[in-house]
Parts: sequence; structure tokens; C-alpha cells
Amino acid sequence: MNRHLASLVFAGAVFSASLGIANAQTVSSDTAASASTTMSTVKEPSPSSTPSAASSLPDVTKQTLSQTTSSQSSTASPDTKSAPASTPEPSENILAFGSQGDKVTAIQQQLRILGYFTYPSNTGYYGELTEGAVKAFQKDNGIEVTGKVGPTTAKILADVAAKNEANWKQSNAAKSSQLIDTAESLIGTPYAWGGTSPSGFDCSGFVNYVFKNTKGIQLGRTTGDMYSEGTPVTDLQPGDLVFFATYSSGPSHVGIYVGDNQFISSTDSYGVKIDSLSNSYWGPRYLGAKRIG
Repeated sequence: MNRHLASLVFAGAVFSASLGIANAQTVSSDTAASASTTMSTVKEPSPSSTPSAASSLPDVTKQTLSQTTSSQSSTASPDTKSAPASTPEPSENILAFGSQGDKVTAIQQQLRILGYFTYPSNTGYYGELTEGAVKAFQKDNGIEVTGKVGPTTAKILADVAAKNEANWKQSNAAKSSQLIDTAESLIGTPYAWGGTSPSGFDCSGFVNYVFKNTKGIQLGRTTGDMYSEGTPVTDLQPGDLVFFATYSSGPSHVGIYVGDNQFISSTDSYGVKIDSLSNSYWGPRYLGAKRIG
């Protein structure tokens, strides 16, 4: 019986030992599983979740970087920059057909000095004659022929005219002297209504003949036409035209001033003769004077 009890005690001890080992293995397995589970939940951050260098910078630094990047991206390559647009010539600096005023008058006088503008007077209106004179000047001076006066034409014209002005005045004075000589050589020519030749003149026919044959200038046919030409003057010089109102309120008689308060004309009573501007007949009828050319 004692042997049987001892066997039972031994068997119980073995069972307890086996159970302890099993429990220990179970605890060890659970711990390992827990550790394994913990390790499996720790993952390597993906690139998208990794903070960038810029995101870790202070806000001021971020702003500076952003501005620098924006500035660099908006700066065009020198090769892609467009060339600056050419500046158009201001329209107010161009004289062309239809222009009017003192600037046109000045251009006409410069063209006259150079022999391109031969109309009896500087009208201040940019018409066909002025345009044609400008084209001729441009052609002779190697300028693009447009018939318009822009800065280039204006400068060259002014320079050339200035160089020739003294000679022109001298020549003009000589022509004026020749004009007076020609007019006085016709003293005594009889008056003829509508006459335009040395066989007989009316007043406008006489003046026209003298100007055409000395200065090459073709004036208007009638006294009224001539009165609309030329430049009004008060400081009379030999060769100026003088006008009178004889039988109407407007100009009806014309002559040529010869100096010393005298003029020469063709009158219906005496033909071509010289009279005083201030005599009892002509003085009260004097209208004014015009300078031609």
C-alpha cells in the first residue's frame, strides 16, 4: 500500500512538472506573439508622409524661398525677350497735304529760297504745289520721296535753305532791280483793255508781264486775283504790289512800287507811267500792298 501511495505521489509530481513547463511555454509564446505584433505595426514612413526640408523651415524662410522661386520662374531668357516697339513719328511733327499754319509758311519760304516753290506768295496752306515742291526737294537730296515733311526732311531743308539764304536775297534784290528796270522801260506804252503785251496793257496785264519776264512768276490775271496773292506788308520795298479802289470798294487797280513813295502802273488815261502814292487822286484810294515771293 505504501508502494502504491508512493507511485501516486510520484505521478502527481511528474504531472505538475509537465503542467508547469506547458504553462511556461504558453507564456513565452504569448510574449513573443505580442512582441511580434508590436513590431509588425511599426512601419517605415512613406515618401509622402516624410516631412520635406522646406516644411521643417520657419515660415519666414519658406516665404523667402517661395519669392525667390517665383522670381526665377518669371524671369524670361534674354533670347525670348521681345524687342522694344519702335516709336512712331508724332503726327503733330508731320506736315502733309491739307496742313495749314505758320509752319507750312516757313516750309514754303525755305522751298522758295531753293527755287522749288514758285507760287507768288507763301500761302500757309499745304496744297498740291507745296507737296510737289517737297517731293522734288526730297528726290534731289536723297530723301525718301513721300511729299510729307517729317523731322528728317525738315532738318535737311532748313539746313540747305540757311546756307543759300544770303545768295537768294542777293539774287532776289537783283531781280527786283531788274523788275523795276523792265517796268520803267515800258513807260509810255498805251493802255489797252485786257492788254497783256507791249503793244498795250491794262493794269493787271502790265504787272503780270513784268513779273513773268523778270522773276518767272505767273500772277493771277485780274487785280482781284493778285490781291488774294502775296503777303501783306506795310514797309514797302521796290517790287511790292500796291492796290487801289478806284470805282468800287474792292481792289480795282494795281501797280508796282518803285521806291521813294512812288509806283508805276498802266492807267486808262496815260498808259504806263509813274505816280506818287500820296497824290490827291491815288492817296485816298490806296488799299495796301502785297509782297510777292
